[in-house]
Amino acid sequence: MSYKDLIDAWDHSRKEWQEYRVEASSIFAQITRAIRNYFAFPNPESQLKTIPLSDDKRKENMMYTIMGALNFEDDGWTSMGLLIVLEKENMISPKDAYKLGVFIKKASDIWLVKCPQDSTPIEISATPTEDELVKVAKQIHSILLTTIKDTLPRWLNQK
Repeated sequence: MSYKDLIDAWDHSRKEWQEYRVEASSIFAQITRAIRNYFAFPNPESQLKTIPLSDDKRKENMMYTIMGALNFEDDGWTSMGLLIVLEKENMISPKDAYKLGVFIKKASDIWLVKCPQDSTPIEISATPTEDELVKVAKQIHSILLTTIKDTLPRWLNQK
């Protein structure tokens, strides 16, 4: 191969990655919007944040765009973290924050969505319907609710 062939292949690869990054960002934006609507946050700007899932990539008090929060995992999945802040209305404290990882993967003409990483994926179309997005939001709500409920008895029952 000539050097020009290498440059052409490199250029093509970079374009494919950029297109995928834009597609993944769009899917995550739609999922985030569905979560915001389903949860009905009183103050979504401070109660739902997109963050990098990996602690070593995240900086304290930094605001992240969806594209800035993306991470391309070694197993072909793309991840993004969600930070959900719980607080009572008109209360400065106490607040509690829960970090959840959402994972997506393009498979032909569909996207697979997992939360948490080891869960069974939900299939959504390349252009997800509202019903598909609500299904993802409901699963995330259910996972968070299960995590929050009965935390003391679960902790006490650990071996």
